Amino acid sequence: MLHVIEKTGKFSAIGKCSRCNKHYDIKNIYGAKKSPIGNLCSVCKTTISSMKNISQNNLLTVFNYDETTGALTHKHTTVSGQQGTLATFDHGRGYLSVCMGKKQYLAHRIIYLMKTGEWPQHIDHINHKKQDNRWVNLRNVLQDDNNRNMPQQQNNSTGVVGVSFHKPSGKYRAYISVQGKAKHLGMFTSVAAAAAAREKANKQYGYHQNHGK
Repeated sequence: MLHVIEKTGKFSAIGKCSRCNKHYDIKNIYGAKKSPIGNLCSVCKTTISSMKNISQNNLLTVFNYDETTGALTHKHTTVSGQQGTLATFDHGRGYLSVCMGKKQYLAHRIIYLMKTGEWPQHIDHINHKKQDNRWVNLRNVLQDDNNRNMPQQQNNSTGVVGVSFHKPSGKYRAYISVQGKAKHLGMFTSVAAAAAAREKANKQYGYHQNHGK
């Protein structure tokens, strides 16, 4: 809402920025009232509309984050959206994104920066739900750690990650990836036996308990 401190002319006035509380010059009161960012000073307009400097402080003044639900919402009404509404949208690959200026960023990475002040390496959604951005579901990991908590691929024919059917022998092959290389775990007569070998290797090589689920 436009906050006019003092009228200085027929259309001009001094306003109070709804974001930083500093006074600023309003050239046209009526135009400012119609504008979604007329209640902001020039510095805050740049910060919110352009967001050229992605920092923890700037993000905290633009967005609200509910760590219990994972919702990222607009703190102010601007050209980007109404105050209190969701700032995120479907990225197209299952994740949620957010727009700042002319750029798009993955919401979970922005959330991590807001919470910690650090830009993450790789964010792992622990339960494999890509749009679940609750704080308890996000962890910053190295790529190898991220690879150790992956959902089961849709083209998996045996229903067990790291187990495939070996046609020449008629047996089931168990394997695991260690530092980017496939490690053979053995050939087994049943899926259950191969799965047991893979489960043992998961614990040995530090795979997350949700890996393959």
